[in-house]
Amino acid sequence: MKYEELGHLDKAPVVYVFCKVGFATLPLLDHGAANNIAEQIRKNFPIFKHNKTSARTLTISAETNEIKSESTEDIIEWDYIAPDYSKGFVLSKNSMIFHTKKYHDSTEFLGWIRSVLDIVHTNLDISHTNFHGIRYIDRIDLKENDDFDNVISEGFFQPSLKSVSGKLGAKIECAYKTEVGVLNIKSLTKYNGHDIPDDLVSEADKLKAVNQIKNIFTIIDTDSFERSENMEEFAITKSISKIDELHKVASMAFREIIIGSELKKWRT
Repeated sequence: MKYEELGHLDKAPVVYVFCKVGFATLPLLDHGAANNIAEQIRKNFPIFKHNKTSARTLTISAETNEIKSESTEDIIEWDYIAPDYSKGFVLSKNSMIFHTKKYHDSTEFLGWIRSVLDIVHTNLDISHTNFHGIRYIDRIDLKENDDFDNVISEGFFQPSLKSVSGKLGAKIECAYKTEVGVLNIKSLTKYNGHDIPDDLVSEADKLKAVNQIKNIFTIIDTDSFERSENMEEFAITKSISKIDELHKVASMAFREIIIGSELKKWRT
């Protein structure tokens, strides 16, 4: 089936969407430039924050497995957030993150990404890109006695055991090569806990998107990305097109993971 024939899942249980564009270092980006961008988009993203973190890099000896060298680099980034915390973006020297907790469809999402990229490019002159990725986090809530196999396709949930009756948790990871890049899929089932993957909690928390769930649930984490071997000349239309293609791969995969009867409940 082609993507165009799938239909929109208006009631899909998506709780968070994370998109990243990696690019060549922006030499013009400093506090002044970040403030200028904040002023230009203040109507839609009035919450403006500056963050400084440290990244630790270790070089490990392949022969002895000992640490050969260690370095620490300061990472400065700026957060721009909507007044209702529904969406926002993060700007740093080498990348931009776009994220939302109120995802409707790809047209809307890519629309505001395009407008923000246009403003940032106008101010900072993005020259080349080397990474595009989009990641969907869907949360499926289930009752303790529900049959998980009636919701999630075989292979994406823990198998049943005849000797025990309850399923309380599992983590399944799969990786695939696609026509446009790589697709990573994680199925994480938890009993009580937060509904965002651990590596995304710090970003999602900026939008107040991390929820504590007091029941059994499954997170379907669909991550579609392309990492370029060489830097590619930047063009907004080209970047948006790449993200759209990556989105289509993730969307079609998600429809294979979920049982058809469940999809019908979510389809417009």
